[in-house]
Amino acid sequence: MTISRGVALSLAGLALLAPAAWAGILYVPQQYSTIQAAVDAAQPGDEIQIDAGVYSDPTHPAGGGDETLCCVVLKSDITLRGAGMGVTIIDAGAVGRGIHGFQVTGCVITDLTIRNAYSDGYGTGLFLRTGQAEVARVEFTENLYGAIAIVDGSDLSLRHCMMVENEGKAGAGLDVETGCTAYLYDCDIIGNQGPTTGGVLLRGDVTMEHCRIVGNMATGAAGVAGGGIGVLGGNPTLRFCVINDNTSGGSGGGIFFVGDATFGLLEDCQILRNRCDGDEGRGGGVSISSFATPTLRRCVIAGNTTTGEWSDGGGVHVQFANLIMENCTLHGNGVGGTFGQAGNLGCEPLEEYNAIAVTHSILSGATAGLGVDCTMNPSLVDVSCSNVWGNAGGDAVCGVGTGNFSLDPLFCNAAEGNFHLELSSPCAPGNHPDGAGACGGALIGARSEGCEASVDGTPSRDGTLWLGNAPNPFARGTEISFRLPQAAHARLEIFDPSGRRVALLHDGPLGAGEHRVGWDGTRGDGARAASGVYFYRLRAGGAAEGMRLLMLD
Repeated sequence: MTISRGVALSLAGLALLAPAAWAGILYVPQQYSTIQAAVDAAQPGDEIQIDAGVYSDPTHPAGGGDETLCCVVLKSDITLRGAGMGVTIIDAGAVGRGIHGFQVTGCVITDLTIRNAYSDGYGTGLFLRTGQAEVARVEFTENLYGAIAIVDGSDLSLRHCMMVENEGKAGAGLDVETGCTAYLYDCDIIGNQGPTTGGVLLRGDVTMEHCRIVGNMATGAAGVAGGGIGVLGGNPTLRFCVINDNTSGGSGGGIFFVGDATFGLLEDCQILRNRCDGDEGRGGGVSISSFATPTLRRCVIAGNTTTGEWSDGGGVHVQFANLIMENCTLHGNGVGGTFGQAGNLGCEPLEEYNAIAVTHSILSGATAGLGVDCTMNPSLVDVSCSNVWGNAGGDAVCGVGTGNFSLDPLFCNAAEGNFHLELSSPCAPGNHPDGAGACGGALIGARSEGCEASVDGTPSRDGTLWLGNAPNPFARGTEISFRLPQAAHARLEIFDPSGRRVALLHDGPLGAGEHRVGWDGTRGDGARAASGVYFYRLRAGGAAEGMRLLMLD
């Protein structure tokens, strides 16, 4: 059947004039004064469009035996769509939960902020119990007892979301419990704090890609499980994530793996400037304990520290646990106090139970402590094909293993965070001091040779646009990097959360390949933009991609 252009336009006009109920769209507050009233009226497949404004209605019991009052109690197969983060706001007034989902599926929540929520339990911004939901472009901020929690076999997808400055008992930004699954892409978990884990607590199976876990704090002194991330079970995968500037009152400033049911993969991640403040805190960057078995691959772990008198392992510490480390760079980490020995890597495996294998890695420039310390059961520590150099406490390689050496790795600019290698580096492929074929002639360290390479090492995705910016968050300025698969007219713009353009950074032709454009935080009129969340969008060759950034005072 063929429809003429005129008929198609007439049909489109009728659709625009049709009642909202016919179109499956319910409007708040035009048709329904509260979000819950619209949810109660919605049918499966309906979308609830929520206009700009603040909605505070924490009067609805969660149900399913839970009497917690909530602003919104979800139904299956509906969409909640606001007008933007910071524009449409669910404010629970510190007396109830924001959104609650029990035995729901097919729920979508997008383009809004949830703040100031509270309950006697946890997961006060969003609580998902035996449910499934997709959440995109939602900000969770200033919630008490945790921003998000999922329990009882729930499944959650988070894309382009922010969990910022929440407080919680454990996992103040996100708590994924045993038996649950979650996927996070391009999310910010920033400035959250709680006594056990500051940012993210994981017991279920989770994949996180291109996420930033920054400035979180575990405030307790005992029972602390990570300043940024605590992995207490499951098999999480983190790829291209940034785990920076987090603090733990115990162990695991950046991330803490603990327990014999705990595995996990960190791949192409940055773990920078995290800190342990506990008297016996271990692992300023990464702590691995109690028979956990993670794998670290192509990670940069730099500038992490411990401060306690009995602390150990400025970069990575493994105690009664297992580790596989491949092609990682540990640089400039340091151990505090007077009793710890390991500046970059500390190993304490148990006979017959644990194994530690480190290969094709760089362990350099420890500001205090040894490059590698394994005074306990060194026969269980295999360090091979690695460069241990320039550590304040010494460069001796303990344990077993072959193919190691001690030479300046010739980073492009370690002081500026560029851990790529000069072409003449002994860690570059084929440059091993024992000969071109030694250790398979392969790269040693996390970053490839060539000082023109992207500083963060994030690879392009062939055939698509690629965006990233560093640093993020930033204060004085940030650099946006992107790749064009072919020459095209490109337009790069900055927007605020309401969609208003703040600055136009580029509008013109660009060749194929990688490009970098800086933004110093000024608006198009030359005035400095206010601190807060912004978005940058690239349009080129008929494609468009956008990402989020956070500017601080």
